[in-house]
Amino acid sequence: MPKARSKKFKKRSFHGNRHRNSVPKNNVSTASATKLNTLESSDGLGYEFQELKGNRIIDIQTLLGVFSILSCPKCFATGLKLTEDSKEGLCSNFAIVCKCGFMAGFTSTPKENKKCSLNTLLVFGLRLMGRGFSAGMKLLCTLNLPYVCKKTFRIHELKLLEAVKYSCEENMKAASKEVQNLKKTTTCGVSVDGTWQRRGHISLNGCVSVISIDTGKILDLEVMTQYCKMCEMNIKCDHECSNYKGSSGNMESVGAFRIFERSVMKRELQYTEYYGDGDSKAFLKVKDIYGEDTVTKLECIGHVQKRVGSRLRKLKKKPKDSVEKIQQCLGHEKNPLEWGWVPTRFGLSPRKMERDAAPESFLKIICFNCKTRCKNACGCRKAGLICTSLCTCSPGEACENVSDINLLEDSIEDEDDAPSSINNFIYEDIEDLYLQLDEEDQDQRTELEDFRPGPSKRQKL
Repeated sequence: MPKARSKKFKKRSFHGNRHRNSVPKNNVSTASATKLNTLESSDGLGYEFQELKGNRIIDIQTLLGVFSILSCPKCFATGLKLTEDSKEGLCSNFAIVCKCGFMAGFTSTPKENKKCSLNTLLVFGLRLMGRGFSAGMKLLCTLNLPYVCKKTFRIHELKLLEAVKYSCEENMKAASKEVQNLKKTTTCGVSVDGTWQRRGHISLNGCVSVISIDTGKILDLEVMTQYCKMCEMNIKCDHECSNYKGSSGNMESVGAFRIFERSVMKRELQYTEYYGDGDSKAFLKVKDIYGEDTVTKLECIGHVQKRVGSRLRKLKKKPKDSVEKIQQCLGHEKNPLEWGWVPTRFGLSPRKMERDAAPESFLKIICFNCKTRCKNACGCRKAGLICTSLCTCSPGEACENVSDINLLEDSIEDEDDAPSSINNFIYEDIEDLYLQLDEEDQDQRTELEDFRPGPSKRQKL
């Protein structure tokens, strides 16, 4: 038999196993104390409630049901009733009433200086979205909420206007101070641009802003309007009237001049670098504002890319079938007479001269679609040229008949002796040039001689 152990080993403490790594902390000495601690913790529920903030929309019937099951703090009886004493727009004054005579009042939203801030927030939110009283009333009526009257809405608008003006002015002053501290000088570059309430330069209201190139913050703002509602209604009280008279497109130039003019006095800065649109006329108004040529122009690459790129793509899609298009590209260096055209009482027409009737660059872009018969839909007429039935040019090729047509041998001085219709010229040339036509072409010549274009079909460049 094995020898009995005479030594008793101490029990080892638990340090975790393959199922559990951490050791639970046991601050209780006995198992009974552990059970008692569990019972005590279950009596007081240790839930952490999240603090509620903000505003909520709640049905009034739900609120009445909640108060009906609460007990009165005076008689401890249930059946409290909720009544509404008065309301101010979205804000309501409620009261809790009990049969024992207990009464307590409260408001749906907290008040500041005895005024409900929720109504002001409603007006401010509508104005941020560009909406007014009518839109707000539709929204509140759809949600079955009380709404403010128009007079109260206007009062909140005027208060918000004063607050926004003050805040805007303080922020722009702080932005100008930041530019001075950053540049260590009183000169800086700005980006100038204008915007309108409506597109197409037919707006009655416009705005011009000046933004710092270094910080990207607004330094000054000029709002212009040429319409006054109070003046239209013949209201004679003192009010801020329209501050601009003229075209809507000129608002940007006038607004930029006003901002640059007061920059030294209000912002203690000189805007010596003008960064704006290339097609804007505002730079010409302000380039000498601080002295001769004290403001330099910086071109906007994005604006040039947008304007030039869109116009080049549009020009590429247009058919280049007019001499005026070439003249526009060449800067109107030549008039139609120098291109080889002669004026008549019917318009401009090509003539045979010592040089070509039209330059090569112009001939290459003219397409004639004359096939077997020359009709009203001929490409020659669309190009503003006199066409014959023997024009056999393919689409995309230069017409060889332009220099062969010799309709006007006489000068413009002999115009009074000319026939009354330009068709007589066509008839004479057809008889002289194409007398040897085959019988197959006889029908074509007959149809051409019978054709009498009206005044609207006369050739015009």
